[in-house]
Amino acid sequence: MVFPSKVAGYVKEMRARPTRAEAHLLLHLMILCRRHNISLTFQQPLRLSNNRWSIIDFLLGGKIAVELDGAHHLEDPIQRSRDRDRDARIEYEYQIRVLRIPNSKVTDNSLEVGLDLVDMVLKERGEERRMSRYELEAEIQKIIFRRMGLGYLESL
Repeated sequence: MVFPSKVAGYVKEMRARPTRAEAHLLLHLMILCRRHNISLTFQQPLRLSNNRWSIIDFLLGGKIAVELDGAHHLEDPIQRSRDRDRDARIEYEYQIRVLRIPNSKVTDNSLEVGLDLVDMVLKERGEERRMSRYELEAEIQKIIFRRMGLGYLESL
């Protein structure tokens, strides 16, 4: 799909500067999706029938869109109405289920949110998760140690 340069620039900017909640969830989803052979797209643009572009936060397995919502999406009734309309368009036009999750839930417990999302995709495929919570935590610990230059601690 070819995006207009304005959309492509905006997507590039959003990918370069994810919110705190997006960054937390992205790390968990990258590991889980890689292990379970689930496609993962971050900041995926979709062209809707009203000739507008919509950028979803995460697209899992091509079938589940995950939107992380800040306070504005939760408190403003006009924004909630726009979100419902947009979600309905995405579900109708692309057959993609849209899930909205508050930023606070992800920031407080991104590990559980990531596990739940991957379980949802796997359930639709008739599969079970092959990575336990403990294995995911260990994998994340390794990544953090490597990024901090403490790779030698992995073997302890």
